[in-house]
Amino acid sequence: MRLMLLIFGLFLVCNDIIGQELRPTAFIGFRLGYLELVDVDEGSLNVGLTAGYDWGRLFEVEASVDYHTAEYDLQNRSTYALQFSVMLLPWRHPHIHAYLVGGVGAYFSDYDEVPGLIDISDSWSTDAGYHAGFGGDFFITGGTQERIFITIDGRWLFTQEEPENQAIKSDGRLVTVGIKYRF
Repeated sequence: MRLMLLIFGLFLVCNDIIGQELRPTAFIGFRLGYLELVDVDEGSLNVGLTAGYDWGRLFEVEASVDYHTAEYDLQNRSTYALQFSVMLLPWRHPHIHAYLVGGVGAYFSDYDEVPGLIDISDSWSTDAGYHAGFGGDFFITGGTQERIFITIDGRWLFTQEEPENQAIKSDGRLVTVGIKYRF
């Protein structure tokens, strides 16, 4: 444990010595995307907010809140997703930062009954899951001192929903494009 703390401390010191461009910074952002849940819906718009912290050289942490709505078995379904992610940055270029992303999430879905169709009463379903993917941050004018950048992200989601005690595997794909502001 002491060795891990020592290594982490050296990592922070080295990042500070290397230069201002690698200093830890916070960021906030907005994203739009397309979410398709396999065997659940045909895909539709996803809207989200994100905030995080860039530790400098190797990784970032991020929290995001997303909203998605789609038809589900002739039902109206709205989902709010809360995700926590870690992004590993194996390659940083002055204009592009590529990353691998993974994390966990909580998914809150609301099912509204459509009159005259399938009989599932209005209900909420709360589920947990995980995600993995990749993406990149593209600095608009170049250079890591730039505060505004475009982000493109692709994730695979692995969850299982249970409205009215009906287990439904709801794995899916989420592709987003967004803008982030670093401060």
